Amino acid sequence: MLTFLFGLFEFKKFSNNSILLASIFMSIIFPLIWCFFGYIFNYYFDFEYAVMYLKAFIFFSLINVCLDPRIDFSKLFCLSTLLIIPITIALYFFIGDFELADVAFRSYESTFLVSKRAFGGFVFDPVVFYKTSPLLIFGLSYLCCKNRFKYIGVNLILIALCILTMIISGTRANMMSSFIIVFFYIYINYFSIAKAKKIVFWILCSFLFVLFLIPFLATYAFDKSEQSNETKLSLISDYFMFWNDNILSLCLGQGLGGGFITTERGLSYMAEPTYFEILRIFGIVGGGIILVFICIPLYFFMISKSSILYDKYHYMFIGYLCYIIVEIPSNPLLLASTGMIVMVVMYSVSINVLFTKKRDVNIIQIQ
Repeated sequence: MLTFLFGLFEFKKFSNNSILLASIFMSIIFPLIWCFFGYIFNYYFDFEYAVMYLKAFIFFSLINVCLDPRIDFSKLFCLSTLLIIPITIALYFFIGDFELADVAFRSYESTFLVSKRAFGGFVFDPVVFYKTSPLLIFGLSYLCCKNRFKYIGVNLILIALCILTMIISGTRANMMSSFIIVFFYIYINYFSIAKAKKIVFWILCSFLFVLFLIPFLATYAFDKSEQSNETKLSLISDYFMFWNDNILSLCLGQGLGGGFITTERGLSYMAEPTYFEILRIFGIVGGGIILVFICIPLYFFMISKSSILYDKYHYMFIGYLCYIIVEIPSNPLLLASTGMIVMVVMYSVSINVLFTKKRDVNIIQIQ
């Protein structure tokens, strides 16, 4: 609310009618339509869950006050995610005092989860999953950019703390995202220029991938007997059983606030496999709209490679790719305020990059 109110002071200078109309549709009209569908179709409709989703979508209206190119919203966002590091590490060392956690976080179960995780022979006891920890991939991507190595000592410490925090979270998606980002930037920063280095790098990576990484992932990350994997596979089976019994719901979905019966959890309104949830709630029609909504920032980046800002904000592009490909599929983050804040930042950055490209093109044409 404060962001919106302060942003109104500069709204007229940086407003865009097309963006305003699109944001009204995506943040208000679209969710209201599917809330109406949820009420009409009445698949165990729950008004509280419908309102929860509505509130999340409304966050996207902030895009209208986040278009000021003088403010680096992506940098502010990435630096703020680094606050997850001390929070998670502090919780890890003080989880024994749940009374203290309850005072600090009130109902702490909605803020962080403490458990024991086992991946094959590796046991993590305890793990602390602070629920916004997946956003740290943006902070990690920011730190790994080549132009961030001015203070290499501080940077390396922060990168190591990011990775440690991801490990402490105990989630495969966080660990894999951090590995992918670090791997990508090692290649870009040190091996992507010289052809000989490229060849050696990819030969070595192919060797390690075949001999070590595939067996490691099969044993420790994607073991079907692991509890979390069993739960997700069971949920996916429940989705297909539901659609088999309710084939028409594939078109428009159950609507916001609709629930379905799962084998392990009974009546459920929110499950981890996000893309299956999108199809369940919005169907093919609404799910297609959501998919376009997710991909537009990527499209803006891809067509703006000639923009002077493309390289500057490429770290957001990489972080976002990991977010939607690795994090989102197994974490219910997109259809929530957390996910919508990410979308606001990504739209803000990608629109800024796109508009800069258009300004550059206009200047060249005038010249």
